[in-house]
Amino acid sequence: MPKTKRTLDLSGTVLEETAAVLISGAFEPSVKDAVKEGEVVIGELNDFEKALDTARKRYSARANEETERSFIAADSPSEMKSARDAASRRMAIHEAISDIMWANIIHRLGESCAKVSGVGLREGYKIVSYPESKEREDCPMEMIQKHLAALLG
Repeated sequence: MPKTKRTLDLSGTVLEETAAVLISGAFEPSVKDAVKEGEVVIGELNDFEKALDTARKRYSARANEETERSFIAADSPSEMKSARDAASRRMAIHEAISDIMWANIIHRLGESCAKVSGVGLREGYKIVSYPESKEREDCPMEMIQKHLAALLG
């Protein structure tokens, strides 16, 4: 029996842009930061994670522009409150996309992430772990665990 091809409608969702990037393969460049002394390369972003990273970068740029415009245009306390509320909603969406990306990385890399103080992204889409004494920059494990708990209930 032939398989029926199913379409997935993500229009209007926070994953709409992620899906479009994943299908097109039009990923944003990786961060420019080189691997630093003491960091250990534990993996590389897969295409899904690259698409999430691209979507969050693009969403962040648009959200920053929209937030700036709305704060500049606010002429009253009620308009300022509306601008703040909208900025909070945009930040929540950006954080949700980031949470999905980091949750996927931690799930996929498993044991490589189990006993480190944090993980981060480096040039060439590399994923690094930090030594215990390093200042936490990108995604400390406590934050990942908190967000995973919130996502999983």
